Amino acid sequence: MLTERLRMLQAAGVIWREQAETIPPAATYGLTPRGNDLHSVLEALGSIAERWKVEGSLKTMPSALVDCSTRQEKLEC
Repeated sequence: MLTERLRMLQAAGVIWREQAETIPPAATYGLTPRGNDLHSVLEALGSIAERWKVEGSLKTMPSALVDCSTRQEKLEC
């Protein structure tokens, strides 16, 4: 499921991917300029999710969805 979503985001030009020919294989992902355009939208959603979490509406919200400010532009998988 994750691989499918990453491929969709890459096809949409939101992220880029580099694969290292190592054992085991390693892939590096990052945001493209188009992906960076989404930053303010994700920050706004994160603020809403944090408020809902405090209000008790989201008892099991993953922290990655709540705090967008700690995300890095490069992710290693």
